[in-house]
Amino acid sequence: MAGEGDVVVSFEGEVREVRKQLIPRMYVTAVESSDGSYRMEFDTHEELVLYREGERLRVTVARSVPEYREGEDYVVHATLVS
Repeated sequence: MAGEGDVVVSFEGEVREVRKQLIPRMYVTAVESSDGSYRMEFDTHEELVLYREGERLRVTVARSVPEYREGEDYVVHATLVS
């Protein structure tokens, strides 16, 4: 599990946009932090997770797997692009 030093960024935010991709059944979800300092987008398959615009989320980006609740939290392995 991720230690405190492994966390790159963690914030509370709101889903600003959910849009279909060209790839069937795939969506891009855009989340913005409450203070507006972070905005991120991630891909999701419609059978895994579909967020709704206006939904509140806690986002944690870490170098290793953060603590999570199995069956409740959406945890993915990703490559960051800025």
